Amino acid sequence: MPISSDTFSRITQQACNSHMVLGRHRICWVTYLREIIKILDNITKQKVSCGEMNVTNIFANTKFLASTSLVNIPQVPTCPSLILKKETFDILCKAATVVENGRYCHPYKFPLEGIYVNLIQLIQKVPCPVKADNNIKLKHFLENLKDFSKKIMKEKLQ
Repeated sequence: MPISSDTFSRITQQACNSHMVLGRHRICWVTYLREIIKILDNITKQKVSCGEMNVTNIFANTKFLASTSLVNIPQVPTCPSLILKKETFDILCKAATVVENGRYCHPYKFPLEGIYVNLIQLIQKVPCPVKADNNIKLKHFLENLKDFSKKIMKEKLQ
């Protein structure tokens, strides 16, 4: 029995508000960001040798407030919009690249895969190229990404 469009709209709104996935519909951006933070909270507590692996430091020399240029990431109609500063969007895009490159490290494989998938879903873009001119330990990169993600969450949910 098909559901009415009013019922579907109400269910979709509830799913988005409660951050649940409804069939094949996309979920709200806040859910992706929360999941990234949750995974990072767990992974940064672990002490494994892979954390010593060098990765590109995308957080070095960044100017978070330098530009007024904005990126509007389309959302389903029932979700709040996600508008990011261009620099913030670029860092998230580059973070996806760094995580993608490090996700094959055995102890971190599945958590990094989760972070990668959620970053791609959040920004709705394939990873961006990064310059490998400045390195940081993976464990420090993940801490920086966690702090950066929490900062975005705090700004967007004020």
